[in-house]
Amino acid sequence: MDPKHKGALAELQACAWLLRHGYEVFRNISQCGVADMIAWKPGETPTLIDVRKLHYSVTVDGKSCCIALPKEPRHPDVRYFYVCPKTGNCGFDRIALAEAAGYMVRPPPPPRRFICSVSGCGERHEAKGFCRAHYARWRVSLTQQDLEEPPSQRLGPQPASILRTEAASPRPDLSSAAAVASPDDR
Repeated sequence: MDPKHKGALAELQACAWLLRHGYEVFRNISQCGVADMIAWKPGETPTLIDVRKLHYSVTVDGKSCCIALPKEPRHPDVRYFYVCPKTGNCGFDRIALAEAAGYMVRPPPPPRRFICSVSGCGERHEAKGFCRAHYARWRVSLTQQDLEEPPSQRLGPQPASILRTEAASPRPDLSSAAAVASPDDR
């Protein structure tokens, strides 16, 4: 089903629910507007409503779920009205709808925050594993290196475990190994 048809179906379910509960419903006929509809009950103030489909992810055990947090409404007077497509239930409280579907609601996991890969730097990740300052420093050093060295000598930074130096791990002298006899030869 096309996403715009899913949204229209959710709006129709919301209208039906609101009408069953004594509200008068006025739908927005334009796609661009502050709210999807206005619900009014005699004696109360009209409510601007933005219809949202209830999104939740069920955990592996199948008994609890995590509800996706909605983005901010387009206007401060607009209230979100949630529609659960699986059960057909509707309401202003998304937690009550998930519980009515038979799930225990748990808090959402904290958002992932990628930080700079330079040890000791806790800044937010910008590009290539670096924060903005370290990325700028890396780019400047890379462009200077391109100008100073021929392409055959450009290896870039490598971890210390890969680099091999003569002082750190001397290579064995194979010419002297032939002179030493093994214990089996004696």
